[in-house]
Amino acid sequence: MHAVDPTLAGGVAFGGCPPAAAHRGSARSSAERSGLECRVVKLSRAQAVALVALVALAAIVVVLAMRNPQPPVLPDDEYHASFNGPAACLECHGPDGAVPRSRNHPLGDECLRCHGMH
Repeated sequence: MHAVDPTLAGGVAFGGCPPAAAHRGSARSSAERSGLECRVVKLSRAQAVALVALVALAAIVVVLAMRNPQPPVLPDDEYHASFNGPAACLECHGPDGAVPRSRNHPLGDECLRCHGMH
């Protein structure tokens, strides 16, 4: 078992490999004496591109997930305490109600599909 210099360009050493230099009076390196096997992993260009693309995709997913606001839950007040279905919501939140839904609100009248209750 031969230890590989972890400082080689283009590779990544794993396992906390000690330097591959042999000690005085010994032809074996400290890695060989301790039983550690040190390897340098070198990625091909295609693997490196795939790794960078995967990391970038993961970063994009995280950013989009953090930017996506979740719909609010029903307020815990006297108006919303007795939820009786979408018809009750639309009395206030319908087009002619006291607090109509915004233009950005998705179509549909299944309120609890998105808005949770306390």
